[in-house]
Amino acid sequence: MEMNRKKGSEIHYMDSTPITVCQNHKIYSHKVAKGIAKRSKSTKGLWYGFKMSGICNEYGDFENIIFSYANIADCKIAEKLAEVVKGTIFADAGYLQKKDVLNRMEKKGIKFEAAPRKNMNRLMSSFECYHIKHRSIIESDWGTLKNNFQLEYHKARSIVGMFRHFFYSIVAYMINCSLDFVLPKRNLDKNKKANKVYNTGKGGTLWQNGNTTQQRKRLLSYLK
Repeated sequence: MEMNRKKGSEIHYMDSTPITVCQNHKIYSHKVAKGIAKRSKSTKGLWYGFKMSGICNEYGDFENIIFSYANIADCKIAEKLAEVVKGTIFADAGYLQKKDVLNRMEKKGIKFEAAPRKNMNRLMSSFECYHIKHRSIIESDWGTLKNNFQLEYHKARSIVGMFRHFFYSIVAYMINCSLDFVLPKRNLDKNKKANKVYNTGKGGTLWQNGNTTQQRKRLLSYLK
């Protein structure tokens, strides 16, 4: 994360995501994180576990991550989370701050911009509107961590093993993002041929839609 902070990005996105430790119907029987995990409610419903707050740059690279209790408000974590970066931070309406907090951030070289609530009348520049709508950059990071790197883990036998799994998933994701994958020359030639097939209409649509194994085998046999 320190390497990502050294990139000197001036645009940052802040958000949080719930990390469940068990399913809701197993809350009373869950023992591993009984003294630490808390209940909370989000737009997706009730959940039991922790909250992971993070901040990333405009390229989606994580710059800081904080684990907290599930029932702690996002606005209380924002100042601690943002102290390692400088520039403009964009967040959702859950991170709205008081004037004294914004003044402290401004003295540290941080400009904090949170999305307004529905009952607020606040003018925003086109620059602010553009970046607030692009908060999906960090939300896509959360989705990748959970779907591809199995961040949520319900089979831990100890609290140490649970957080070890969390850290392993985050590290694996960051290493995967930093690697530059170079395809072999043979694969590059296949990709070019596949594009040619798509352009000529001789089965390229089968590869694009590719809903069945037979369609994929047909195109692979053509490439050979």
